[in-house]
Amino acid sequence: MVWSDVGGRLVRVGRAEIRGRSSDFFYVDPYADEDRPAIDPINLPLKRRTVYTTSAPGILWGVLNDAGPDSWGQKVLKAIDPEWFGRATAIDYLIKGSGYGVGSLMFSESPDIKPKRRKGIQRADINAAAEAAHAVEIGEVPRAQLRLLLQSSVSAGGMHPKVAVSDADGNEWLAKFKSVEDVIDTPRVEWASMQLARLCDIDAAEVTLSAMAERSALLVRRFDREDGIEHYASAHGLFNQRTLSAKRVGTWASYAGVAQLRRQLPGQGVTADVRQIFQRMVFNVMIGNTDDHARNHGFVMNAAGEWRLSRAFDVLPNFKDQHRDHALEVGPRGTEGSYENVMDGVAQFGLDSSQGARIIRDMAERVRENLPRLLTEARCAAADRDVVMARCNFPPVGL
Repeated sequence: MVWSDVGGRLVRVGRAEIRGRSSDFFYVDPYADEDRPAIDPINLPLKRRTVYTTSAPGILWGVLNDAGPDSWGQKVLKAIDPEWFGRATAIDYLIKGSGYGVGSLMFSESPDIKPKRRKGIQRADINAAAEAAHAVEIGEVPRAQLRLLLQSSVSAGGMHPKVAVSDADGNEWLAKFKSVEDVIDTPRVEWASMQLARLCDIDAAEVTLSAMAERSALLVRRFDREDGIEHYASAHGLFNQRTLSAKRVGTWASYAGVAQLRRQLPGQGVTADVRQIFQRMVFNVMIGNTDDHARNHGFVMNAAGEWRLSRAFDVLPNFKDQHRDHALEVGPRGTEGSYENVMDGVAQFGLDSSQGARIIRDMAERVRENLPRLLTEARCAAADRDVVMARCNFPPVGL
């Protein structure tokens, strides 16, 4: 059963079921009769007695997967209970992580079992959670008393080690730790990148650094909890209308495609959101964030069913791939991270060439002026600062 608690009221939304080589979803009564908002207006519009069937074996609709365990969460589940993990289905993952996931959706095995919203660990436990996460990363099973600290990270997205945190005021955050595979102090660099994004008129999530005994942790404010609990759908989930592949969704996944998704979602501020998507694309090209896949872009919906672009998150240079090819297509030249490619596709964002060039020039000036200072404020090592600056891709003179 699929539930939602947007607006503080828990309601049954629909039913998901895996059937052999496909999976189904349909809305249930009375949700379907009450003119409620669709959890995915593009792929799952609200219709009574309509069963939506996927075309890929064992893969659920993307908007459901958004609320469940991703790479890191599945790694945690495997470390805690490898026997369960070996036989678990996509629905089992959702139920196991229910109550911790992004957005408003929760899951249970039957209509008679109401799921509960669960909060993260206390900030005082971050050090211990980091120790448990490190054990998982290196292939060890965390000590029994530390496993509970990782439960809240089961439905956290991405590959980096992280855990959900609640502060004394009831605000919810994600604490992100440095990975054993990181070549730089990622939490500090991401703090500087996110602060820089805000200075470049990017609506980025609030971040703060938390000093720990041996390493730093980046705390990212949950944008789906700022105004009560809001529903969330990633661009990846909304794109997934054809193959429903758990991997790359195809060449039609592009920044212009993300903008087109926004145009299809009900809610005011479409023009501003589309312009913001263009600005985020330019920023990612400029700082070398080529890990800008469709899961790192999304939309939130309030209780009235109105959608808007979510705050930006996971914004930092990608040092694992030294090429300038992005995960999403940038323009007519595909994933090429060049300003020629950016400018050739500017019209798809409702901008003309002079507006696009002005945004690029202004952003380049702000990045040059502020990035060195922010890296210093984050107490990044000199070598890390040099690597970050070298990764930057500034526009040519005369653009």
